[in-house]
Amino acid sequence: MTGFIFKKHIEKSLKSNAADWIHLKTVLLSYRKLAISNDKNLRNDINHYPGYNAIAAARPNELNYE
Repeated sequence: MTGFIFKKHIEKSLKSNAADWIHLKTVLLSYRKLAISNDKNLRNDINHYPGYNAIAAARPNELNYE
């Protein structure tokens, strides 16, 4: 994805590895902004990314989705 580029200060604060950043971008650009992942660092990045209200959880029942 070339349309969504992380700024350097954001890139340094991310805990997930660079291979997971495409998944982070996908969730942030999605309509529902929900994700299920076993990767703790990726969940942390999704939940705490500034300017987006995205939610990531380890199990589906932890998401508030109807």
